[in-house]
Amino acid sequence: MNGWHSLVEALAYGYTSLLTRGVRSAGLEHIPPGPKIIIANHPDVTAVAALPRLFPDRLCYLAQADLFDLPVVGRLLRRAGHIPVVRGQPAQTFALAAERLAQGYAIALCPEGRISPPGGLARAHTGAVRLSLATGAPLVPVGVYVPPEHMLTLKYTFGGRQRVGNYQVGGHCYLHIGPAWCPPAGHAPATALEVRRATDLVWARVAGLVQQARAAAEAEQTQRLPAPAASARA
Repeated sequence: MNGWHSLVEALAYGYTSLLTRGVRSAGLEHIPPGPKIIIANHPDVTAVAALPRLFPDRLCYLAQADLFDLPVVGRLLRRAGHIPVVRGQPAQTFALAAERLAQGYAIALCPEGRISPPGGLARAHTGAVRLSLATGAPLVPVGVYVPPEHMLTLKYTFGGRQRVGNYQVGGHCYLHIGPAWCPPAGHAPATALEVRRATDLVWARVAGLVQQARAAAEAEQTQRLPAPAASARA
């Protein structure tokens, strides 16, 4: 599995190197050692390809199950040990993710479960917090921002359904990493309301990081703009 895993990471590096200008990051000092759960917003299909550039861990992605049905791509994901999220089978996904953490992997997922709506984030599902409480692995919030002018929207048909995906082409991907959220000592089971509140708290951190990443992108863009020409005196 390690060889396939290395191949998928190499392809992710290749994508960000050839089709984008790379990654602008902040907050690397917040990455804790050991197994962890990385949660990020989902502005486009390809933003998660930037994570191997920042995290020194072996990454295991939780991704929509239909991606694993794609020719070539699906086979690579399965061979590399990534986990399909199958609707109606949360227990299986949960058990596999816990197993990967026990093996020393870092789990990476986008709790929205879909592409973020334009200009904001969808509410996060609670699975990441529940996994953290069950395993003791810290949650690492990541805010991702890609300038809209570097997004390419593609429409295609797969599995008899019309699909729409955003892909980054050109420009930088901006990733800001925040301090980890650690489960309470002993990480005892929590009520559904407590899990929901914890999820909203951590997701608010992600939203703040997205705004920081956007501000960094806009500041960089302002610096690149040519200075206005001096007006001629009469």
